[in-house]
Amino acid sequence: MIRSPSKQFGSNPELTTPSSQMEEAGSVTLRKRKRDDDFSECFKEFSAEIMATLAAWKTGFDKDLSKINNNLNNIIKNDMIKLTESSSEMKAELIKIRQEYSEVKESVYAMGQKMNNLKNEVTSLQESTQFISNQYDDLKKSNDLLIEDNRKINRLESELIEVQKHNKWLKQEMNSNDQRDRLLNLEIVGIPEVKDEYLPDTLIKIAKAVDIDMSLNDITHINRVTPRVKLQGRPRVIVARISTRQLKDNLISASKKTRLTTGALGLLGDPKPIYINEQLTIYNKQLLKMCKEAAKIKQYQFVWTKNGRISVRKNDTSPQIRILSEEDLKKMI
Repeated sequence: MIRSPSKQFGSNPELTTPSSQMEEAGSVTLRKRKRDDDFSECFKEFSAEIMATLAAWKTGFDKDLSKINNNLNNIIKNDMIKLTESSSEMKAELIKIRQEYSEVKESVYAMGQKMNNLKNEVTSLQESTQFISNQYDDLKKSNDLLIEDNRKINRLESELIEVQKHNKWLKQEMNSNDQRDRLLNLEIVGIPEVKDEYLPDTLIKIAKAVDIDMSLNDITHINRVTPRVKLQGRPRVIVARISTRQLKDNLISASKKTRLTTGALGLLGDPKPIYINEQLTIYNKQLLKMCKEAAKIKQYQFVWTKNGRISVRKNDTSPQIRILSEEDLKKMI
């Protein structure tokens, strides 16, 4: 809604106003313009005062602001100095931290290398331990087998010892039996071999030479025996079986006392000794040879056989030692 202006305003809406009215209106305008000039002067004075006040305020404000600015600058400057110092300290500390970090990093790297090496060593040790464990298991199995084998060996050794003992006993029995079969036999060594010789007559001549009464009936069997190792130029041994053991022993004993030679039998050539002994088994001959060798070393004066048994004696007053096997040689001290 448009409201019409109030009448207090100087304008007239009607343009065709009479002149009297125009004059009245002009006087009103002059009064108003005078008032406006006064107002303008007052306003100017007021504005000047305001501006002066504002200028005074601005000056004070500028001073305060400058002071504040200076204070702020000083504070900021001090803070910057402190900050710079702190920054330098922090920078130095940071450098130190970086150095320490580098050292720690190097230490960690070195530790990592050591850990890797240690890990490799542990792995190698584990492998070695496993290898040793496997070897131990194999060795234990082998040891168990060896223990069992040792038991078998010990058992076999015990059995072997028993077999050896039994075998030794059998050999001794066989040797004793063989020697018993030779109880009436004697060996004659040193009689030259002659073509178409008659050995019973030769034995009768030997008995006569040592003053032993013997006839052909006393000779059960006689012949020459080829030795296992024949020596060139040495005659074969004569083996004779006599009817009685007493006659055999007397003939052997008499021949040793007489020191019989080939000359006593009327044989041609240079006289050579004739030896008459008991016929021993091969084992007893070897044992007698070892006894004689031991007797020389240990200075035993007497070594002899009787009835196929070997005996030794160190001197006339020492006891007689029977030698039945090689182990008995240890008795000769």
